[in-house]
Amino acid sequence: DFFPNNKRNVVISTLRIFKENSKYFKNFEKVILNKQTNSQIETLKKSIKHLEKRKNFFLLSCDAFGFFNLKTFKMLTEETGVDVIIFVFDPSLIQKSQKDSHTYVSFKRGTISSINIKKRIRKDDLGLAGFFWFKNGQIFSKIKKINLIQGQEIVVDHFIQLLLENNISIKAIKLDHYFHLGTIDELNEFKFWNIIFKKNYFNSKSNN
Repeated sequence: DFFPNNKRNVVISTLRIFKENSKYFKNFEKVILNKQTNSQIETLKKSIKHLEKRKNFFLLSCDAFGFFNLKTFKMLTEETGVDVIIFVFDPSLIQKSQKDSHTYVSFKRGTISSINIKKRIRKDDLGLAGFFWFKNGQIFSKIKKINLIQGQEIVVDHFIQLLLENNISIKAIKLDHYFHLGTIDELNEFKFWNIIFKKNYFNSKSNN
């Protein structure tokens, strides 16, 4: 129910997922994979032909969303030389307790200094959100440099880390609010507050 409903959007998945959830994907362009992949990077590698054709687009996972300043975003997308925009967040208490569940970003004098896969190096590191903006899809040709490792989950964060190490221009926007539903605890927390806010909203409406 939280999918953005827009015909410009593309969903990459298997035929089974599209068939089982057909009502959610009526207005989407579909990239159909022959079989389920073992990692996000494997999925992207199999979708390179589609990604390389795109410009000025978001890449999103299905279990995260957030709110950010559109003016700041527009300004960065128009800034000369910016190839990628990442989104960062202040981790919640639950997220801080899940030490190996999130990638963190370190900064030095306001500039991204490192992408730390599934670990927090410093107390002031910010979490890396599950969506990214790319100026030009041709950049995905570099994803071929990432090797798939048996038994290890290789995620988009590894690609962002590779781009940073190759001096690709990456800027960060801090989210006003971030929702990640990738773990049971995070999902339960979201459900709890969703119910509370809905009750308060309808109670305020009835009182008016």
